[in-house]
Amino acid sequence: EIQIHGGLDHKNIIQLWAAFEDDYGIYLVFEYASRGDIFTEVERRGGQLTEPECVRQVIYPFLCSLDYLHGKKIIHRDIKPENLLFTATGVLKVGDFGLSINFEMERPVTRVGTLDYMAPEVVICPDKHHPQDHKEMAHLYYTTAVDAWAVGVLAYEIVVGRPPFDKGQKKATIAEILKGDPNLPSWLSESASHFIRWALTKDASRRPTVQQLADHPWITQQLTRAPLAGPRRLLKTDSFVEPRQVGMRGNGSGSNSSLTMEENLRNVKLQQIQAGRFFNHSSSMTAADKLRFRDHVNLDHMTEDAVAAASSAAAQGLRSTDSAPIFDGISMGGGGGLGG
Repeated sequence: EIQIHGGLDHKNIIQLWAAFEDDYGIYLVFEYASRGDIFTEVERRGGQLTEPECVRQVIYPFLCSLDYLHGKKIIHRDIKPENLLFTATGVLKVGDFGLSINFEMERPVTRVGTLDYMAPEVVICPDKHHPQDHKEMAHLYYTTAVDAWAVGVLAYEIVVGRPPFDKGQKKATIAEILKGDPNLPSWLSESASHFIRWALTKDASRRPTVQQLADHPWITQQLTRAPLAGPRRLLKTDSFVEPRQVGMRGNGSGSNSSLTMEENLRNVKLQQIQAGRFFNHSSSMTAADKLRFRDHVNLDHMTEDAVAAASSAAAQGLRSTDSAPIFDGISMGGGGGLGG
């Protein structure tokens, strides 16, 4: 996670400012997204966003970040509302790269992530318990297309208010992902329905790339309409010290376009759902877990060397971004180890 996240620099990706360790664990210093995750945001708005809100505030900036990641040969692999955050100024930030891989360095052959958001080609992969597991199985292979699938799931859940394939039981949900079709409400716009169906193409070889999704009329038309009044103001959220789990690094194919998606476009309920989403290596935590960990790992428990390292690293690492003030705050993430 540190190796991948530390090399990223995009206005819609949480910045990793420093990493250090002491006798108690490994600590990561992140840019602070004070308004919380998308799951919490949608919950506060009654369980759904309007189509314009969904496109402008979430899907389009998220597609921009994925285009950047895929250009750097990185698959995120754990897309879900809990891993997408808002800064104080309402800028979307992608976080949690604990399951991400560089597919030029390793071949993705493992079922990891969050079940509701897994693409069919991920669901059929076996679990992995050791780094060498399944490497000899040449037919096990997936690409950046798994992130494009997850965009379709995300758009559906944000607008409709529930995941498209969730059946409340693991085997039934897997069967629905493999063979079922999403139930698209009649009140959805035709362009939104087409976007979601296209992103949720079962055959990965026929599924659109994130750049192709960004060129879809549902995206381009919403971006050219009159601007929204702006995201609703939320109360400032507490920061959490969150331990990170790192899954097995799994290789795929990404976008080789020399133009970024922004350049191309410039030319042209809920808590129950969250509780049922934990699967395999997902790094999600309950609020109680976060509070307990925050209270356990703090400056009082850290050695003097670790405190000095944190202060020095943060002071050297803080820098402004294209879309927000220097920082909203600092979020400390710690983990017990980097094993898979």
